[in-house]
Amino acid sequence: MTKPTGNIRWAPWVVVALAALALGGPAWAQSPDASPKFDEVVRKAVAEGRSVRAIVRFKNNDARIRGANTVATGGGQLRRALNDVTALTVDIDASTAEQLAADEGTLTLSIDATVRSAAGPASQAIAARSSGATSARKKFNNSGRGVSVAIIDSGVQPHADLPASRIRQFVDFVNGHTTPYDDFGHGTHVAGIVAGSGATSSILEDSYAGAAPEVDVVALKVLDGRGAGKTSDVIAALEWVALNHAAYNIRVVNVSLGHPVYEPASTDPLVQAAEALVARGIVVVASAGNLGIDPRDGLTGYGGITSPANGARIIAVGAVDNKGTVGRSDDGVSGYSSRGPTRFDLIVKPDVVAPGHHVVSLSAPGSYLFSTYPALHVAVGTESVASYMVLSGTSMAAPMVSGTAALMLEANKRLTASALRAVLEFTAQRLPGTSLLAQGAGQLNALGALRLARLIKPKVPIGQVWLKSQGGLPQTYDMLHGEPIAWAKNIVWGNGVLLGDAAYFHMAAWDDNIVWGQAADNIVWGQAADNIVWGQTADNIVWGQCDGEGCDNIVWGQCSGSDCDNIVWGQAADNIVWGQCDTAGCDNIVWGQAADNIVWGQCGGEGCDNIVWGQCAGNACDNIVWGQDGFARGYWAGNTVWGFWDAQVNWTAVTQTGDNIVWGQDYLDNIVWGQCASGSCDNIVWGQNIVWGQSFHILTGGQQ
Repeated sequence: MTKPTGNIRWAPWVVVALAALALGGPAWAQSPDASPKFDEVVRKAVAEGRSVRAIVRFKNNDARIRGANTVATGGGQLRRALNDVTALTVDIDASTAEQLAADEGTLTLSIDATVRSAAGPASQAIAARSSGATSARKKFNNSGRGVSVAIIDSGVQPHADLPASRIRQFVDFVNGHTTPYDDFGHGTHVAGIVAGSGATSSILEDSYAGAAPEVDVVALKVLDGRGAGKTSDVIAALEWVALNHAAYNIRVVNVSLGHPVYEPASTDPLVQAAEALVARGIVVVASAGNLGIDPRDGLTGYGGITSPANGARIIAVGAVDNKGTVGRSDDGVSGYSSRGPTRFDLIVKPDVVAPGHHVVSLSAPGSYLFSTYPALHVAVGTESVASYMVLSGTSMAAPMVSGTAALMLEANKRLTASALRAVLEFTAQRLPGTSLLAQGAGQLNALGALRLARLIKPKVPIGQVWLKSQGGLPQTYDMLHGEPIAWAKNIVWGNGVLLGDAAYFHMAAWDDNIVWGQAADNIVWGQAADNIVWGQTADNIVWGQCDGEGCDNIVWGQCSGSDCDNIVWGQAADNIVWGQCDTAGCDNIVWGQAADNIVWGQCGGEGCDNIVWGQCAGNACDNIVWGQDGFARGYWAGNTVWGFWDAQVNWTAVTQTGDNIVWGQDYLDNIVWGQCASGSCDNIVWGQNIVWGQSFHILTGGQQ
């Protein structure tokens, strides 16, 4: 391999497989003396006195300059400045790492982790048809014209279905070449799923066309000839998009790669760089990862979502196995597809799932995958060099969503990234007998997504219906290959799911310039003035309706008086959400229509009756949801990827007996993600016998 030189080229590194990174051994507990600024990989290296290649984030540029001097003084190496996340990529010894952490201007030190593609060797030309993309193009005459999709991957090799004239720019962060190429073959395959024209296979009844066959591609190479790369290169590619998206009209970024999660999303530099693009209105789609099978027992494992798909604002895509048919009645989530929730943050992921198993797309002759796996070649006619090959993985599912996003943006150029995501999820089809943590909102329905996207009028004032008048709301199903595809009408958003007709209204959440902030006079997820979300100030209306001057609301804050009246996702008064209530007058309604509720908070009296995600009409309804330091390890949490629960402090197991339904309508005694102090506290969490649920694999006893 040619040694890299210059600002975007690095010294060789040891290739470590994603599976080995995620499952090679348990994570380590945090040392009492270890800096909280270290992610767990850096923490271990420092504890063992080893050098480490790290991404160091700083509060401001002055702190970064000071940090650079610390690195130089300690004999370390400065590799790259990452501006969107105010960071440096450095090689440092343990002592220098500790010195950096001791500086108040240093935010975090994260491992410059190895990233890998989320595809594997597995053929039918059915992925685009099964997703509804082919039907959507034919019905609405959209094909992605005028939209560019950035493919952050192993490069793109020009192909008859994707000629060099449609590769608007090529940037090589690995070897510094200027002519498009792909020595691994993964990026070309991904690009074909997004943008392949199907020209080479036009003699077939169904060509191997991509979801958006006239979209332009910007190829950013960050993976080497064996499909491995460094996190810092991916961040550099994301920052390149931030600087150049306007020049190339890049509206969508596809990231079919990732690394295991080593820290919360809020400090993960890869997630932060990706979410910075979303804040600019660019759709970022990422593969969820291929860690859905626990190698210890071969059963379904949870918590395997990789970075950057674990970011709350990133569209994480899992893979569907369509069993070789265009009909959906036999479809199911592929076993290898990573399940949620996300590590550390416990966010619901994936967001959607899409065809990703045995997908035929463009080959890159001479590349590693093409040369190593001839059995995966798909030739057309009598050609001696196969123009296509078949691969499987969430890497193949993500570009199906990216291509659909391009169709939507061609049809509605003013659609925001957040609104587009909401539409994708709202129109998805729920797979029966499949958990929320496996499918998210459901399976991609490109036909429905494009149909709804075309109806949205982004300039309608916040709080109003923003659909073009068609004599009522649109029908909530599509006919696809003779089957009715019902819309899920649910939107996965953070730690919950939005129900009802949320996508029909222009809500502030669908605007990219609203970022869950902590400033006054913000309307976030609401329809009234003087709102604080994720803050600690009064006078808030969030996802509710309040009439009169007495409607004071605290969301993500604290309220200590009897006049703290809040409306959250309901139509009744007196609510505290994400806060504390210590008076008898603190009655709360969240996702329900009954009184006396505390959600994400603390209640210290016998009168604390809570209903969340349901309805309750009796004194027996005593509920604490997302309370203090607890989880139900015996249910879905019992079978997670190795290390999922390790290195997390102040978590204690709860009593695992009783009758609890969450995500449903039950009026028994429920403790969810909280503490239960009596033997009558029975818990079912994200698991058996619930709406969205299935029989999860249960492990009992002992630490995982």
